[in-house]
Amino acid sequence: SSVSVAREYIKKYYETYPEVQEYMDKNVAFAEEHGYITTILNRRRYFSDINSTNKTLKAFASRAVRNMPLQGSSADIIKVAMVGVYRRLKDEGLKSKLILQVHDELIIDALISVADNTPSIYDFFSSRYFFLSIIILQSKRNINPTNATKASSDKNIKAPSVQRSIGTAKM
Repeated sequence: SSVSVAREYIKKYYETYPEVQEYMDKNVAFAEEHGYITTILNRRRYFSDINSTNKTLKAFASRAVRNMPLQGSSADIIKVAMVGVYRRLKDEGLKSKLILQVHDELIIDALISVADNTPSIYDFFSSRYFFLSIIILQSKRNINPTNATKASSDKNIKAPSVQRSIGTAKM
């Protein structure tokens, strides 16, 4: 069945990357003791049900605790990038607008006459914010840089991307 295939996949994943299971277990233990967990930028999320006597509520909170630091940190990184892209567009006087964020992508609406400057903004931010996030993760979680590089290439982790949408809308 697909459930047994999924269980086997997860089992093999944790066998290959036992540090992931350890990391998640430590987060659950921390949340059980303190009632919250944090992102890499120290944004807290509280979990009132993490110590619930109701097993269903506790299991849901435990799953959320396992996901929150990674998903929340991803959100932190893209938010920082959004502010930086907005400021860079404004500072350079580009007639472009940051119009949309979808997961790890920033969509910029740019006039044709200024669209060619968008790749330089991408290069500027992808190098700074992505590598900054790796450094923060390494220092907070004491990750060996070699393993972090291997993990990022294994999982196709990428920097927040900036795409350009060329149009003629007035800015």
